[in-house]
Amino acid sequence: MKNSQKAFQALIDAGATVSIDIPYPQGGGSQSLTLDAADMALLCKDPVSFRAAACGVTRAQYLAWTADRFSVRCSAITVAGKRCRCTVSGGGDVSAQRWVEMQGMYCAIHEWRGG
Repeated sequence: MKNSQKAFQALIDAGATVSIDIPYPQGGGSQSLTLDAADMALLCKDPVSFRAAACGVTRAQYLAWTADRFSVRCSAITVAGKRCRCTVSGGGDVSAQRWVEMQGMYCAIHEWRGG
C-alpha cells in the first residue's frame, strides 16, 4: 500500500468520509460518490480517468461529453462543411453512457432529410 493510500485509510479509520461530485445532468447537476482509500489514491493520480470510470465511459468519451455540455450534437455536416450545432431529439442533458450510445444520431432537420 502506498503512503498516500495509507494516509487516506488512516483518515477513513478515524471516521472521515470523503466524497466527490460526478456530473449527472438528469438528477439536478451532480451525484455524490463516497470514496474508499483506494478510490482516493486513484482520484489523486488521474481525476479525469477516475470520473470517467465512475460514469462508465472512457477518458476520451468523458472529456467529449463534458465538452459537449452533456448534450448530443447532430452528426450531420452542413453545406458550409461544418458539423451541425443542433442537439438530437432526446439528447439534451444525458448521462455519459447515454451520450456515447447516441453518437451518430441526427437532429430533427437532418433526420428528416436522411442525414
